[in-house]
Amino acid sequence: MVALLLGLGVLGVAGASEEASEEASEEASEEASENDPPPAEAEEAEGDGWITLEGHEGLPSALDGFDQQAAELSREESARPEDLLPVDLPGPARRALLAEKATVRARWGLRPWAGAQVLEGTGGSAALGLQLGHSWWSLVERPLVPVGESQLRLSAPLGARGWSAAADVTAGTWLGPVGLLLGPVARAERWVQEGAGLSPALDLGPGARLGLRAGKVGLSAGAAPLWTLAGDRPALDGEDALYDAFSVYGAAWLDVRPFAWRLSAERRATGEGVLWQAALGLQLRIF
Repeated sequence: MVALLLGLGVLGVAGASEEASEEASEEASEEASENDPPPAEAEEAEGDGWITLEGHEGLPSALDGFDQQAAELSREESARPEDLLPVDLPGPARRALLAEKATVRARWGLRPWAGAQVLEGTGGSAALGLQLGHSWWSLVERPLVPVGESQLRLSAPLGARGWSAAADVTAGTWLGPVGLLLGPVARAERWVQEGAGLSPALDLGPGARLGLRAGKVGLSAGAAPLWTLAGDRPALDGEDALYDAFSVYGAAWLDVRPFAWRLSAERRATGEGVLWQAALGLQLRIF
């Protein structure tokens, strides 16, 4: 009897052990299934055939150096020359460095002159004049050097009644020692002596000037056909003329810094007569 009871106890313990083992196995299986990553979705599994590579913010990229250089070049191209200079430079040194970096230089000039004016058929008169000019030119070394000039010229005869005001704005280029400048020319004038002269008129037309320089010496010659915008002057050579007036001029100069001497002559043909002018002037550089 005792042996029978002992056998039943051993079987009960073995059954309980198997049930506990099965429960532990099921719990471990559930935990493992919970820790496993979820299966990829169908769209991600299929993909579109491309692989996307993304950089990590903590890792350097081989493209960072190129991006930085491109940003610096873009900044230098868009910035003004003075923005690229050290900010702690004193004024004179800063201006000197800026002048070295400049690609265009400009200058204002003043030229007082004295000469003579003669209207054909009259005795002529001495004259005084003043010219204010602004010129610019490129500092970049190239075969064709862009240049430009603007001038305002005022004059008056001393032995006659009258005045003259002329202005022109020209631009062009120098090719070695030869230069060509083109631009509009405007002139307003009146000149009367001994009952004869030029009535008041305002003329406008295109001008062209050719220059030649060799060291400190230079020559120039130009011409300008003009049309009368205001005034009662007759046209040049009658009503069939292509223009109302025609001006030709030439000059020679000697550049001895800080001055430049200039000898000039001009012939202006109008429907009322021909006016000649000769002048000697001293070019002063303002800044």
